[in-house]
Amino acid sequence: MAAKGVNKVILLGHLGQDPEIRYNNSGKIIASFTLATGEYWRDKETREQRESTEWHKVVVFGKLGEIIKDKAKKGTQIYLEGKNKTTKWKDENGKDHSTTEVVVEGFNGVIQIMK
Repeated sequence: MAAKGVNKVILLGHLGQDPEIRYNNSGKIIASFTLATGEYWRDKETREQRESTEWHKVVVFGKLGEIIKDKAKKGTQIYLEGKNKTTKWKDENGKDHSTTEVVVEGFNGVIQIMK
């Protein structure tokens, strides 16, 4: 079967708050947090330094979630490799909603706490 594409996300950023830790029905850990990434540049007209911050919702499962639970807190710099996943749902009023998260799990997931 031919590949339909690649879904891979690589981020290096800082946690925006302490991770939220919960467990699924089978007792496996799920760690959720937001990760801030940024870029800097110099404005061509004013020569002023500019900055842009992007916030990413991240969900980490299993043993990699244990690393987050034990080693990460607000401000921790993390390198991660995962995949984008969009979830869609309807609220009680029938309005459509969606959210996109970076999911880190399994063999292809990578978490590294930076020092």
